[in-house]
Amino acid sequence: MIDQSQKSKYYELEKIQAKEVSHKIGQLKPRDRNIELKAIVLQLLESYETKNREKLLQYLIADETGSIIANFFGESGYLNSLIWLSFK
Repeated sequence: MIDQSQKSKYYELEKIQAKEVSHKIGQLKPRDRNIELKAIVLQLLESYETKNREKLLQYLIADETGSIIANFFGESGYLNSLIWLSFK
């Protein structure tokens, strides 16, 4: 039987999979704007603490066209997850 938290994760995954992307990682160029993409978090590369004591995590993320290094603030727990990124 699927519990409520598993249902929530499943529905979130369905929403991400259904979204249309504006870019693929292999198409990204410096100074690109209005980027929306889906990626899989492959590996945690580094973990830092800023001067303000915030946690900064550096991950390797990828889609079917390539991979990049992305920085995230906050909690860990993204590894092996499908994520949606939106930059304006």
